[in-house]
Amino acid sequence: MPSKLPNELVDAIISSIPEKFECRSSEERQALLKCAVVCRNWLPPSRRVLFSAVELAGPESWDSFVRWVVDEDEGRPWLASIYCLTFKDQWYRHVLDATNRPRGLIPEAISKWRGQYVVPVLAGRLPNLEYLSLRGVHWDKREPHPATFGMFAQFTALRQVRLDMCNFPSFSAFRRLLVSLPALKDLTCEDVHWPSAPQLSILSIQTGRPSLELLRLSLTCHSCALAVLEWLIHTPTRSTLVELSLQPDWALGPSRHQTRLPNRNLDYYAQIFGPSIRHAALDQSDRAGDPRVRISLSSFENLNSLALRIDGLDWKDVADMLHLLPARLDSLAIDVPYPRTPMNSRDHLIKEDGELRAMKTRDLELLEPVLSRDNFEGLRILTFHVHGHRDTLPSYRESTLEAIRRKLPSLHMRAALNIQLELIVNDEPL
Repeated sequence: MPSKLPNELVDAIISSIPEKFECRSSEERQALLKCAVVCRNWLPPSRRVLFSAVELAGPESWDSFVRWVVDEDEGRPWLASIYCLTFKDQWYRHVLDATNRPRGLIPEAISKWRGQYVVPVLAGRLPNLEYLSLRGVHWDKREPHPATFGMFAQFTALRQVRLDMCNFPSFSAFRRLLVSLPALKDLTCEDVHWPSAPQLSILSIQTGRPSLELLRLSLTCHSCALAVLEWLIHTPTRSTLVELSLQPDWALGPSRHQTRLPNRNLDYYAQIFGPSIRHAALDQSDRAGDPRVRISLSSFENLNSLALRIDGLDWKDVADMLHLLPARLDSLAIDVPYPRTPMNSRDHLIKEDGELRAMKTRDLELLEPVLSRDNFEGLRILTFHVHGHRDTLPSYRESTLEAIRRKLPSLHMRAALNIQLELIVNDEPL
């Protein structure tokens, strides 16, 4: 049955479904699949949007993609429609407690080898690929051909790379991957690892790439985190970086190998990158327990927005941190993790003055004089993020927000400042 709508309107309708870098829900994917079978004229635009963001999770999807798209004459032209590619070679298995309730998640590899072939198979065939996410690819288990990481140079349009739980045979292999990408501007590394610390001479090699604008670093290995930062200060990224996210997770376990940079810490690199940064997200929740993660804000002179994850039981330390900030902020977000003590361990609420609240507000008034300084006059948004369970946390939102406003009266009176309390809920039932 032919479509009675103009082709331009059909394209507009189908293109309204998110594509490229936006997350596409299963409902949106189902909507696109239904659009594809409405009529013959709807198939090409539906297929184009479907192919704009491809997720390969597991050996079956990868094998099917290679067989019916990469190796098929009819499917191969659609490779040019791919802007976003996600490859997952890992999934999470629920661990149950004695009562058969979910207690946690354990990562398990789906296959030991398919991730090795993502680059050799697809290099040079995705001319418009702008976003690549690789999860659970263990190049160290089956060491690839030495030319593999240099083949990333054939992704000429690739601007954004996310590496999650990927293991490399060496730091040099990791570095070669990034140096090979001519258009790389945005890099996310979560739990990326290599088996041994690189020599200092390797870290200090001057390279013309990458020129990163955005860097998100969340590593559980202290040595690997310092190696990445040490190398990047010898690249153009030193002056081009405008957005920085640092989440040191090595408190979750010991470093997997010794660092060759014993005198370095996160603050050393923050002082180098700080002057060019416009947007920063810094996890400082373990400042008291691990001095290596402590960062001074004194060099962040051009910040527009700041997101801090802090220890929500020590507002004096937060006030001291913000006191050193010279920048004129537009927005400030403070992420308060689950309260530690005193707390109601069952629902992650904290007790103050005989009342349960979503976060500690005692001593919160210490922020008032700091945020009343001249460089905070332009602050438009002050957001507190608190965590808890869906079936308890929302009930305490208004009372907690009212307590925050009482602690910060002059800030609350500012007409141009919006004080917000956002809930980050855990769906796990109590």
